[in-house]
Amino acid sequence: MKWLKRVPWFYIFFTIFPLLYLWAANAAEVDPSVVVRPYLFTLAGSALLYLALYLIFRQTDKAAWIGTLILLLFFSYGHIYDLFRHSSALSGLGRHRVLIPVYIVALGLGIWGILSRVRKLEKFTQWLNIVGALVIITSALQLGYFYITTASAARREASAQTGSTLNANRQNLPDVYFIVLDAYMRADALQQEMGYDNTAFINKLDESGFYVARCSRPNYGYTRASIASALNMNYLPALETKTGLAIDDNGFWALIKDSEVRRQLQGIGYKTVSFRSEYPWLELTDADVFLGLDRPSIGSQYLYPFENMYIRSTAAVLLVAADSKLNISALFQANASQQTSAASSSVADPFLRFHIDLELFTLEKLSEIPAIAGPKFVYAHILIPHGPHVFGPNGEILTDPGYTSNDSSVATGSAYDRQGYIYGVQYINQRIIPILQAIISESKNPPIIVLEGDHGYQDNNPGQYTNLDAYYLPRGYADLYPSITPVNSFRIILDQYFGANYPLLPDVTDNGEVAPETYPDCIP
Repeated sequence: MKWLKRVPWFYIFFTIFPLLYLWAANAAEVDPSVVVRPYLFTLAGSALLYLALYLIFRQTDKAAWIGTLILLLFFSYGHIYDLFRHSSALSGLGRHRVLIPVYIVALGLGIWGILSRVRKLEKFTQWLNIVGALVIITSALQLGYFYITTASAARREASAQTGSTLNANRQNLPDVYFIVLDAYMRADALQQEMGYDNTAFINKLDESGFYVARCSRPNYGYTRASIASALNMNYLPALETKTGLAIDDNGFWALIKDSEVRRQLQGIGYKTVSFRSEYPWLELTDADVFLGLDRPSIGSQYLYPFENMYIRSTAAVLLVAADSKLNISALFQANASQQTSAASSSVADPFLRFHIDLELFTLEKLSEIPAIAGPKFVYAHILIPHGPHVFGPNGEILTDPGYTSNDSSVATGSAYDRQGYIYGVQYINQRIIPILQAIISESKNPPIIVLEGDHGYQDNNPGQYTNLDAYYLPRGYADLYPSITPVNSFRIILDQYFGANYPLLPDVTDNGEVAPETYPDCIP
């Protein structure tokens, strides 16, 4: 057991742990491939640090203990900064000019203490090795549990679903589009909560042949539940009973990826077409046609959301704060691929560039989908007008840091957030109408289109529980009604076009827990 008592394995353990912990805590949001690059950079940096310290002190123990101290300070800085910054009582401490001196003093005292007591510290090596191993094992088990239970949930979901029960004429089948504009709320809520008149856009939808449900509400006020419910045509308690899935991250993942709508349409010969998302649980990666930007790789020009979060949890957040002056992110631009849009090429932050390019890519490719042969079920989830608020009303990139702040992707305050949201509404309004018109005109057979907000603007106002809900149905709108909710959208479509038999469900929000309608024109 001398190797456990004398070899400072804890240096390796505490190199690996912070990233492993962050990955485990956010597994439902993270494609595992996104973790590779941060790990390689972390391991390389840690190895160089150890080598430098060993060359200075010529002792493995001193190098390991001082290196571990530096790692702990480095990996804790972003967490402490964020904790203080968002604490009303301690917000004054959440400033770099306060924390940096504190950390420098802590580093100096720590190095002095290690150098003066390094022999006494040797007896703690075994215990620190054990602690390091335990925290690694705990996070690894948490990750393993998530991925095993996610796979199990997918199998249970698949076994719970029946084969297709549709009885449709398989000739001249219409393409079916489910286009989600994240956080897009209803017109009357936009007017009352934001002071923005959206009448012109609603009129354009009317003129393009859409039925707009003027009093629609989402069934749930957050994305996971809203999309899972809409694509499975049922409420969460019923889905939980039917599939045996717990309504948690694993359950939502399975319900969205292997939904009843998708399964029913695939059963009669439909291809599934989907797009890459910033959130893996929204991706149908096994779709017949999966469109998106490059997958995460060492040479990727982008910072992906998880990488951005990892950077901001460490002392590297100091580089983000300095970026506006030093343009450090220009290092990423030097190797930008041809996929970088002209719009995002002027943006320093690689994470925001990824967001801009991904949304523009989806908008560009949507109008090209009709060219894909055969009947198609198309799912596109667009994070506009949802933040980060980077698009101006005409698609220009917002340069005022108030819309995304210098050290995060959220606005610096309510005024910026609300204005950025309105800009997002204005921009997506002018982009989506031509896309919808192109889909209709270029389709071999008149398509079915559901254009929907998964919920409203999330700031605890009543508008969060309203949503845009518009339909293009070639056979008419006799079965639709102003207060329809997404849980009934595909029930009506599958019944009317594919011979299914789904009775309508009561239109309620959050299982009836949200207060009744509050906007005057929609009060029963």
